[in-house]
Amino acid sequence: MGYLTDILYFSSGHECPESYQQWSALSLLGAVVGRKVWVMHGDYFMVLPNLYVCLVGDAGSGKSTAKNVAKKIFTQHFPDYLVAASFQSHQDIIDQMCNAPATRTWQDTLNQLGEGPDKIHGYTSFYAICNELASLLSTHKEGMVEFLVDIFDENTYSTGFKGQRKMSPDSKQRLDNPYLSVLSCATPRWFMGNLRNDLFEGGLGRRLIIVFDENKKCIPFPRKPEGADEAFTRAVQHLKAAEDVQGRITLDPKANSWWDHFYRSNKKRFIEDPIIAQFATTKPIQLLKVAGLLCLCNQPFTFTLTEDHLSAALGMLNALEPKIQRLTSGIGRNELAGVGAEIMDFIVRMGGAVPVIAVKKMFWRQAQGPEFAQLIAHYEETGELRTVPDTQGRMCYVIPDIYAANHPQGETNKGVTNEPSTAPNDSPSH
Repeated sequence: MGYLTDILYFSSGHECPESYQQWSALSLLGAVVGRKVWVMHGDYFMVLPNLYVCLVGDAGSGKSTAKNVAKKIFTQHFPDYLVAASFQSHQDIIDQMCNAPATRTWQDTLNQLGEGPDKIHGYTSFYAICNELASLLSTHKEGMVEFLVDIFDENTYSTGFKGQRKMSPDSKQRLDNPYLSVLSCATPRWFMGNLRNDLFEGGLGRRLIIVFDENKKCIPFPRKPEGADEAFTRAVQHLKAAEDVQGRITLDPKANSWWDHFYRSNKKRFIEDPIIAQFATTKPIQLLKVAGLLCLCNQPFTFTLTEDHLSAALGMLNALEPKIQRLTSGIGRNELAGVGAEIMDFIVRMGGAVPVIAVKKMFWRQAQGPEFAQLIAHYEETGELRTVPDTQGRMCYVIPDIYAANHPQGETNKGVTNEPSTAPNDSPSH
């Protein structure tokens, strides 16, 4: 997939995780393509390629690096698009979109919408590229969440802000064919402390592509690989070409069969975790969005979704789930969920296995006695954590998949067969 390959190659000389780069690049492509490309879900529903992406990671994880590449390309090469300010209320975004001096237009020459081959359609595009999701939600969290949910795939959006009518009686408060994309960043601690279960149940969580990752590379001197600038130029040229494409993306016969099997299987899927269960309900729509964008990553643009596009999109979404579960486990059920996420992240960074005593010393201020036991019991219940002895008989907290990846010879169901990592010398004070 040429466009994504070029973006990833350009950024391969530094430590930013590929997942951040990949999802930022898809978010950027979706913002540029706009509302004039869509995938039909049956006969009733148009699935647009806009994405709400949130890159989650600790400071220094590389999330801002990936976001900044997308922002630089968008602001320099597509300057006539609307872009969010660092701090902006949902009322201001609505007012800006409703009263934009020029909307984007396209002509449906093939009459794919059935309104005539000469029909010119307009839409208003807005890209919220934020250093922190906290900034986007800071002015009025509940109002912004409701706005993001309502406008996600709507054909019309209208408001009745009385104050705006008084101050600006000529201002419009109705928006036809809105198109909003989001690319933002967040830290695990903020994410767990602020996006409580009620906001997820309100619908924002189901619409967010949550990319939770960490910086695992060590590159003391970040340098571009040979041909990196040429790859960057090709990526920008591809976006310029994608800006002009329009029309319906359709599934070929094999893709239709693949989709039928996937959709039925996803419907039957039972998920105990309430957050992951919410993602499953909108996974088919997110899958079509991502697959449609993958279809537009190569030239010439064919507007035909294949089984490969759908499989690749499903693989990308499935890869997010284990880390989302680790990040969000306990939301709405455990007020110490933020501390729990920090404990799990600490064990991950230590290689997947840490002596119990080291974890207790590290987090004794945040969770003591029964509270700490409650957190550990929850993670053991969900299978995310095990308590097993190492070869010296010390009890250790082990994250099975992480430990297995770092210690291929170890068997976490019998015990930690390799010496577990302990807290580094530069760990926070106990």
